[in-house]
Amino acid sequence: MGLIYLESNHSGVIHSHGSHAPILASAVAVSSGTILEAGIGYYSTPLLHAMAAAMGRTLYSLDSDEAWIKTLRKKFLSAAHQIYMRMETDWNQKKPPGLMFIDGTEGERVHDVRIAKAWQVPIVVVHDTEDEQAASYNWDGCLDGWKYRYDYVCPPFAERTTVLSDSVDVVKLFGSCGPRKE
Repeated sequence: MGLIYLESNHSGVIHSHGSHAPILASAVAVSSGTILEAGIGYYSTPLLHAMAAAMGRTLYSLDSDEAWIKTLRKKFLSAAHQIYMRMETDWNQKKPPGLMFIDGTEGERVHDVRIAKAWQVPIVVVHDTEDEQAASYNWDGCLDGWKYRYDYVCPPFAERTTVLSDSVDVVKLFGSCGPRKE
């Protein structure tokens, strides 16, 4: 199965908005179970869709933009990939996802990180965690307090993606994936 790319105004070259792709792909490869994508996008959704399909995993994607949801449903909706408006479901699954990717709006990200912690999601990947985003996303310490934290930067971009876990040593697991912000 080939990768399915979402048509966009992007040139096809990795843009800083897709700087999370290498570490996200690595996280999918080493995790198991359901994948939950909180905040859909040009880079994450096609990547997660293709990897989940290739690995026989279920992917749930959610977003709060109705027009964006309609666009993505046309391209990616399948029995193994469900796409919802954030308010269409309460996400009270019997079992937490094995991986959660967080890249939603400013007001949703902190809530999603706290939900992932409460659910004890084994691996949580959060995009745009660089210090310059701290004020706009109001992280308010929610990225702290996890047993393991790995901060990934994809050169040449400055955007940081953080991998969090209380059960998986993500520093040991991903430490060779690229430069780490101290």
